[in-house]
Amino acid sequence: MNDTTTELHILSPIVQYIFAGLCVALLGILFWIIRKLMNDRDNHFKTLGAQVRAIGTQVASVETMTQAVNIKADAIRIRINSLPCDQHEDLLSGLSKQLTALAREKRQGD
Repeated sequence: MNDTTTELHILSPIVQYIFAGLCVALLGILFWIIRKLMNDRDNHFKTLGAQVRAIGTQVASVETMTQAVNIKADAIRIRINSLPCDQHEDLLSGLSKQLTALAREKRQGD
């Protein structure tokens, strides 16, 4: 090599500055992506919390309906047991229709 030739070696300062600039740019992009992921994660947890609260509300509603149905079923059972055996089938078919109508009303109310 002679002194008049300007060759770019990997160790030359210009190439080193270019690599350093690219590293800084890539680190900036990396930190930006991590910050966006953290924000998305926080938003995800907020949404998840709201969904869990909504499910809890639905569970409470279902428990209330279940208690109402159990009370009604107990009253029906007592009434059936108080009747003579030959009237049970007629009563059961009528009660089945009533329970179906009650369930339909509850679904429409929600």
